[in-house]
Amino acid sequence: MFPFALGKASALGNPGERTLVVEEVDDDLDAWTRLASESFDLVVTEFHLPLSNCQELLQKIRAHDRTQKTPVIVVGEDSDEAHQAAFSAKADMFLGTPINLVQLFKSLQALLRLDATE
Repeated sequence: MFPFALGKASALGNPGERTLVVEEVDDDLDAWTRLASESFDLVVTEFHLPLSNCQELLQKIRAHDRTQKTPVIVVGEDSDEAHQAAFSAKADMFLGTPINLVQLFKSLQALLRLDATE
C-alpha cells in the first residue's frame, strides 16, 4: 500500500453527484509539505511511515490552522497498540489491514458526509 493518500471531495456537474479525487504522495515529508500549502478534505496514512511516525504527522496536522479539522484515517496492523497510538494522536478512524473495501468506503462516506444514495 502507498504511505499516503490526500483526498479532495468535489461536486460533479449533475446535482447530488460527488467525487473524491485522490492524490498519492511518496512519504510523510511530501505529505506534510502538500498539506501545509494546499487544502485537502481527507488524509489516509499508514501507521508505519518511512521518515517519521504517524503520531508526529498527526501532531503537525492537528496543530496547523489549515489542517487541524481535516479528517485522518490511519491504516495499519490491527493491534491494540496501533489503535491506541493513532487515537491518542487524534486520528479520526483506524482501519486494520488487510483493508476491507466496504469498510473503507463507509468510512470515507462518514468522514466526508457523503450520502450513499446521492
